[in-house]
Amino acid sequence: MNFLHKTVFKLLLIILVPFSNLVYASTQTGMTWLSAQVSNDNNYSTNTKIATPFQSLCEMQTAFNVNGQPIPLELVNQINSEDYNGTSYLSQKVVANLQTSGDTSILVNKLLKHQNLLNSFGEESGYHGSILDTALALNALSQVGVSGQNVNNALGFLLDNQQVDGSWKDGQNESSVYLRFE
Repeated sequence: MNFLHKTVFKLLLIILVPFSNLVYASTQTGMTWLSAQVSNDNNYSTNTKIATPFQSLCEMQTAFNVNGQPIPLELVNQINSEDYNGTSYLSQKVVANLQTSGDTSILVNKLLKHQNLLNSFGEESGYHGSILDTALALNALSQVGVSGQNVNNALGFLLDNQQVDGSWKDGQNESSVYLRFE
């Protein structure tokens, strides 16, 4: 590194290091607020119009996970109480139960039944597969350590459907940012 590079690097450190504490403090404040969203009946409140209650719960789960904090048992119980067992819901349930040392075998078996003859995962057993459902299923299966032909076939489906620019598109839909960066 020449003198200019070293100087710029030192300046960046001097400027950015104090801000790292602010980001950490903001994250901690947000996580404290999120943890306090438990109502009197031990459920997490999900009053939002931009997501379903289940999606909101799963976003809370993701926030705890990404920030290295244990997922509250009340939140896992609330996620598990959802009766619907589509691929995206099952995938979230697998991840939630894994993180709380719950048994995932029944959920994994249900999820694997959603894989169709084209090796993709559909919303339910026998449904046409989608890129998003396949990616969500693979994420959950990889987190619980499932490997083998089912996983290899699903990975093959994703690779076969990847576009030149690295994105995916479902069916006749255009490639989307969501499917590129999800």
